[in-house]
Amino acid sequence: MRELWSLFWAFLKIGTCTFGGGYAMIPAIRHEFVEVRGSITEEEMMNYLALCQSVPGAIAINAALFIGNKVKGFAGAAAAALGMVFPAFISILLICVFLSQTPENHWIAGALKGVTAASVALIVSTALEQGKKTLKGWHSWVLMALSFVLIVFLKLNAVWAVLLGAAVGAVSWGLRKRGDSKI
Repeated sequence: MRELWSLFWAFLKIGTCTFGGGYAMIPAIRHEFVEVRGSITEEEMMNYLALCQSVPGAIAINAALFIGNKVKGFAGAAAAALGMVFPAFISILLICVFLSQTPENHWIAGALKGVTAASVALIVSTALEQGKKTLKGWHSWVLMALSFVLIVFLKLNAVWAVLLGAAVGAVSWGLRKRGDSKI
């Protein structure tokens, strides 16, 4: 029971103190569960992030579910997800109450713009950190650049880029298994 409470509390803190959505929460989740607790390895974190981006749902909730499940099974997944969701639920509830009373408040509008700018920095930081750890070999860099071009410039739905990455990765792995070390 203590471990479930610990999972709930950890994700409650992350959900409460991190602004900017799931990608902005990744550094805090990684720090807490890879560096501080050692509950998961760096490789597991990267695998969970890949899975979180490949399945429907919010990345932070998906990460909480995967990590909670790894640490304490189904009950751990539930405790972690509840901890992650609770701050957002309360925040949205409060925003609905107070913003409806002050829709033209310039202080609130300014604060939201500041939070948005800081969130972009967190997301870029996460992308760079994840890139350093996962882009190994020229084929990974080429696939990342190709996906970027397809998504940003050609406006291809990101799902297709993920599927392309999965297909190329599977073929590359299959060729390496057969002994072709040039890939």
